[in-house]
Amino acid sequence: MNPSKFGDTYEMAKMCFLRWLAPDQPWAIHPMYFPKPGKPYNANFPAFYANFLGISCVEGNIVGRAELCNAVLGWTGSLFLDPDTGLWLNPGNRKHVGIQELITIADSATRKRRLTLVYDQSIN
Repeated sequence: MNPSKFGDTYEMAKMCFLRWLAPDQPWAIHPMYFPKPGKPYNANFPAFYANFLGISCVEGNIVGRAELCNAVLGWTGSLFLDPDTGLWLNPGNRKHVGIQELITIADSATRKRRLTLVYDQSIN
């Protein structure tokens, strides 16, 4: 999630998806908002964004992709990943979830029977 895009109509769509897909399940989000070298970083944004959506935020010191999989594997409810540009097959771009990351998360023993949603507003 790019904080500069916060407040557009996609937030309403995201809220609806979360309520429709698993209304009785606890949800947590990782907005995939990572610090960029030389750019301002708002450490409060992930919690603010989760609160806006009415769900929990994946806790932990997640300042980069290396910590992402380990942090979300501990969440036992439904998981919402909200990268800036969605799901991509090629690894390495900080603005999306790579297919291998998604497989690692969704196929883990702790997440295997849990819903994992990746929001993608385009086809890549």
